[in-house]
Amino acid sequence: MAHLTLVVDFTIGEDDEEDTFKLGGSVKKEAAPEIIEAWLRSQMGAGADSSEANCKNTYRIEINWDPTNDAFVCHSDCGTRVFAMVSYSSCSRN
Repeated sequence: MAHLTLVVDFTIGEDDEEDTFKLGGSVKKEAAPEIIEAWLRSQMGAGADSSEANCKNTYRIEINWDPTNDAFVCHSDCGTRVFAMVSYSSCSRN
């Protein structure tokens, strides 16, 4: 079986706006919470990340899961290894 892909587009709300997200990819929406939870658990103990986050309002995280060996491979545009997200309004402007 090929890997399954879950794409999360997460938008940080400005001021009093709520944060929003959209799910996509080859994973059924009903399975997304379980896959995200398993992926988050796999990140525990990964260590500190001192890299600086990209400053933007919308981030994309792609989680690829291979159910045959329960392995995850992730990519994002967050700029950090641990997917820290910072809203553009809180970034320092030079």
